[in-house]
Amino acid sequence: MPLGKAQTYNDINGIISSNITLAKANGPYLIHQVIVSAGATLTIEAGASVSIDGYLQVEGTLIARGSGNEKVYFNYGGGSIKIEATSTNSLIENAIINYIPVSVDGATTIKNSYLKGFQGQTTLTVNGNSPTISGNTIKGTLDTSAVILVSGGSPTILNNNVIAFVDNGLYPNPPAGMNRFGSANGIHVFNANGGEITNNKFYGPFRDVAVEVDAGTLKVSGNLEYPVEILAFPT
Repeated sequence: MPLGKAQTYNDINGIISSNITLAKANGPYLIHQVIVSAGATLTIEAGASVSIDGYLQVEGTLIARGSGNEKVYFNYGGGSIKIEATSTNSLIENAIINYIPVSVDGATTIKNSYLKGFQGQTTLTVNGNSPTISGNTIKGTLDTSAVILVSGGSPTILNNNVIAFVDNGLYPNPPAGMNRFGSANGIHVFNANGGEITNNKFYGPFRDVAVEVDAGTLKVSGNLEYPVEILAFPT
């Protein structure tokens, strides 16, 4: 398909090598296997709805900027979003990312959004660079130990609501505060080279601790836990 005119199609597949925009009026969209090449920008308008059944791999730039009244919607389709190390100035703002795991290697800002991954896949993974993750509500998933996993880089993670996935095998009436098989950590840092985890709120009981740092140096302060409270997540 002519990806230079991708905004006029519902189905999108292949390599994006020039700047394109997915307009709200021409959606909804279904992304199959899409690579945004270095030097190219994929812009998703406020109010646009995008389902991913394969992957959205960003080597260039992704701009998905919603508003308070019109979010950008990334919907479940069994796919994932990966922002590569070559990505520059990618932005996800005022978006709802539902059942789609996000992996960040490049320069990225994710703010004022809702994120929830898919079963067995960490909701948000930071592998490198210095991304800023702020003002979001981020929920864990079944069969993953952490809601946010940091394996490298120097991320700034602040002012987020981080929600444990709670699964104790005793539904529908589990004892309050019990979590046998759900999220172990809100944020698990395997390694970091700076950055900060500050002023985040952690909701629901975590099996281990809200924040665990195995190696590296970063600032951890001002975080609060609410082990018996659960926040709603929009659909």
